Amino acid sequence: MQCGVCGVAAPGQADSCPSCGHPILEGPAVAAAAVRAPRVSPGLIRTVVYAVMIFGAARYFTRLYAAYLDAEQERVESALLGQALERKKEMRLAEQEIEEADEPSRVAEEPASKP
Repeated sequence: MQCGVCGVAAPGQADSCPSCGHPILEGPAVAAAAVRAPRVSPGLIRTVVYAVMIFGAARYFTRLYAAYLDAEQERVESALLGQALERKKEMRLAEQEIEEADEPSRVAEEPASKP
């Protein structure tokens, strides 16, 4: 017989392995022991849970920061648009003032053509 855990050969009718001390099983019990699912350590599970939490938090804050940047860009664009419209309004007023200043001289230059 051979130990299913460490693989050491056990003498005849031994109930446990002389090397590791695990019970030596025969027949269907050996097959059931071989099929037994491997144990997952709690440390590994904890590490995976922490990694998922950190990834989720990083993703959340990345999206939050992206939304903040979008709002900030929209605010800046709105302010720039407001400044551009204000400049355009000032230019129109300046053009009107220039036209009004030139208007009396145009009237004086035009000959009276009324019969």
